[in-house]
Parts: sequence; C-alpha cells; structure tokens
Amino acid sequence: MFRAENIDCALHDRVFTLPARHHERSWRGILLTSGSGLILSHADETHVSATSLAWVPWSDDKSLKISAGSVGAHFAVTHEVLSHAIGHGAEATELRLLSDRQITVHLEPGDAALADAQNAFNVILREAARMQIGSLVIIEAQVRTILVHLMRHATDHAAVAKNIGKTARVLQHFRQLMETHFRERWPISRYAAEIGISPDRLHDICTRHLERAPSVLITERVIHEARLMLENTAMTTEQVSGQLGFRDPGHFSRFFKGHAGMPPAAYRRWCLENRESDTPAATVNFADWP
Repeated sequence: MFRAENIDCALHDRVFTLPARHHERSWRGILLTSGSGLILSHADETHVSATSLAWVPWSDDKSLKISAGSVGAHFAVTHEVLSHAIGHGAEATELRLLSDRQITVHLEPGDAALADAQNAFNVILREAARMQIGSLVIIEAQVRTILVHLMRHATDHAAVAKNIGKTARVLQHFRQLMETHFRERWPISRYAAEIGISPDRLHDICTRHLERAPSVLITERVIHEARLMLENTAMTTEQVSGQLGFRDPGHFSRFFKGHAGMPPAAYRRWCLENRESDTPAATVNFADWP
C-alpha cells in the first residue's frame, strides 16, 4: 500500500523503482535536495534538479533516473492511501484534480515550504520503515501536507479546477460523497439529492461518462473495500460485514460471493495462498474518474 526510500546516489547514476503490489496504480512523490535526475517515460522525459518537489502519476513505462551525487527521497502511494490523504474537506476536489497531474515545483533554500516538505518526507521514511499501529494515518497526513504545498505552488491549479466542466464536477462530487458514505449504504436518491440533481440525471451522467450506473459504481467500491479488509486485516467476516454497513453477515457473504465469485472466507484463503506468487487480485481503479 505504501513504500518509501532515501535517494543517495554517491558515485554512480541510479534508477530507483518502488513497484506497486499486485500491479496497482500508484503515484510517486519525489524530493530532491541536491543533484539532479530525470523522470523518464516512453513518450518524454522531465528534468528535476535540487531543490525540487515532484508529484508523478506513475505507470509501468515510467522510471526515475538520478544522477551521481544526488540526495533526496521518494515514495509510492496507492489509491487507498491517496484517497485518505486527500480526505473530504473543502479543498478535496482541487487536490484530487492536482493528484492526477505530473507537477514539479522548485523550492528555494530557506523557504518554509521546503522545510515542511523535508520534514514530511523524514516522517514518511521513519513510519514506512517501522509500520507500527497508526503509521499509515501519520503517513497520510504527511502526503496531504505535500499535496497542499504542490497546490499552492502550481500556478495553473485554479484554472484547471475552474475549467473541469459541470459534468466532471458532478462526478467529482459523487465520488467524494461515495468515499464518505458508501459504508452507510446510502440509496442513489440520497446521493442525487446531496449533489442537487435528479437520480435519473445522475444515472445518465455516470452511464455516459463512466459506462456504469451509480449503483454499480457503489457496489464496486464496497467490494473493493471488502477485498482490502479481507486481504490486509485479521477482522472476522462478521466484523468486515459490520464495517461495511451490513446488518446481516449472511447477506454480506452472499453479496460478496455474487460479485467476487467466492465467499469471504474462501477469498481470504485464496489471497494467503497466492500472496507469495504475486498473483494479482481483481481491482477497480477509482482514480480514473474525471
């Protein structure tokens, strides 16, 4: 879910990689305090030099090549950690838009933003190394700090937010509401009412732009969360069921089997058996919404 690493190239150029578990989509935060490097992809390359802070939506064709003598740090964050870091406050929509762009900003020595970024990376590296109870909560707070500083320094972020269009705003609002309330089992009518449109209008927007009805999107989100809890926690099926808003564990088991193809207990065993072989589980990418 989260990986972090110091950058210290000493005498040779190095290529740094932090592969995501099960081929999940990830985002990379990079802080370079001395030296320089390149963010490479099949299509282009982006030069980074000290002192700079970079944010990169990552993909399999990208790599980070750092020159000899350079110093810094980087981390890779998956959708779940990023979503928690962004949260649901007033700035969440803008942070979400920003997080799906590649951004590099130069931070002057002595700038408070650079000190904040260095502190955030130090805390991230410390917590990632020991992963104690609450470490992810601390890491998510630091990722949020980094995103806010990027938002402040990205000169065109206001224009991007202004120009996303009414339809994209509806989808952004729906996604934010869903992230907050999918465990409460809200009906579609309530989502639509909170957004200020009719259920039919919400259905039309989702099916035209995401090719899935709102109910399907919510179901996918519930199943995705259930998978994560079964894979990464020791919670019982009954506890997972309660966390996801199901009053009857039997109903949850039937719901999960209908969409995942096996009961919750069998899915957990399957994950344990295939963890070492790196067999990818089916995932849904919620970050591809407009």
